Amino acid sequence: MGYFFKNFVYTPSPDGLGYLQFLPELLSTQPNNICLRDSLNAVAMTSLANVSSTSILHFKADQLYSIALRSMGAALRSCSGEDDAALLAAVFLIQKREALSGNVNAMKPHETGLVQLLRARAPRKPQSEPEAGLLWTIHARLQLRSMDGGKSCAEGLDALDLTKGPQRPLQSGLNHMYGNVSKFCRDIKRLTKLNADGLSSSSSIIELTRALDKAFETERELAAWPSNLPPGQMPRAVELASGEVSPDLRFISKLYTFPQIQDGCRWSVYWTSRIQLLGAIIEGLNLVSQTGMRYNSPLSREAINHGMQSAADSICSTVPFMIGEVDPEGCPMVGQGGQALGAYFATRFIHIVNEIPFLPEQQRLWTLDCLLKLGQVWGIGAALQSRAQITKRYQLVPVI
Repeated sequence: MGYFFKNFVYTPSPDGLGYLQFLPELLSTQPNNICLRDSLNAVAMTSLANVSSTSILHFKADQLYSIALRSMGAALRSCSGEDDAALLAAVFLIQKREALSGNVNAMKPHETGLVQLLRARAPRKPQSEPEAGLLWTIHARLQLRSMDGGKSCAEGLDALDLTKGPQRPLQSGLNHMYGNVSKFCRDIKRLTKLNADGLSSSSSIIELTRALDKAFETERELAAWPSNLPPGQMPRAVELASGEVSPDLRFISKLYTFPQIQDGCRWSVYWTSRIQLLGAIIEGLNLVSQTGMRYNSPLSREAINHGMQSAADSICSTVPFMIGEVDPEGCPMVGQGGQALGAYFATRFIHIVNEIPFLPEQQRLWTLDCLLKLGQVWGIGAALQSRAQITKRYQLVPVI
């Protein structure tokens, strides 16, 4: 339990965000909630087992996961409005356990259950600061997940009142743009399937052009967003000496550092949103070509590819800070312990970087090395799973 709290519960500064900072108070106010306790035991043992590589701990983690699932089933059958915050937290923790273990069910039962619980309680405002923090954390995760063009997890969450949560000045204007990214990515997947099934029509072609118009508008807004920020909210660029960087590693010729892990996370979400939007725009333009329709793209393919590569380079430049190799000043943190939280976030961002089909091979191999470190050093099972998928997809031979 101590390892999990040290590595994944992040206390916010007065002007920043935390992560799972609501958990200690939620546990103290509901000490007898069996479902929450069992879910926390399961995810905590999984996180410890992964870094220890001890078979008996993995066996114990599986046992605790089974117990947590039984407790969750009982809680769902008897759930009332008074304890739904604890139940939401329990489901969220079990979902995190999936990522840490690397054993993600393709049907996403925990994520589906989480969304259904949120929709059921949507009309009710959070009753406390911990509950508001919990809802914002879940919403932020689902929003990130929904930008991959798959099944939307964030749909229906707009009714949640998160105003009692911590202040988030850096998010100003971004949530609306992220919502547009999610919608466009879903629309492109749907329209592409219609075309593949031979069901494309004049109305779907019109919808496609309108969706592309909106996507390019959103891309302009995203590209302009950093220019409206004060210097103190921008990433700190630490230039590396030319002799320290191999010609094959030009994508990390500089490092980005931040005051806190969560600042690096927010900027990485921003960069991944651009990768996913621009990638979906390319899919949309390819679909336009297949239908024989004329469309005047405001950006050339070269400019779109450059935007995706630039965002990928920025994420790679952030990884050393996220995994605790350098401090906010850019100085090496040799022999100092960091938090697994940054590695947990970085796993998702590196996975999205690898969605870029034209990513240089040396850069892709570098990300495989990062994923191996995230899995072996920090116990993030999803990192090893992502590494295996990338290696198979691109038929790569990792150095290690």
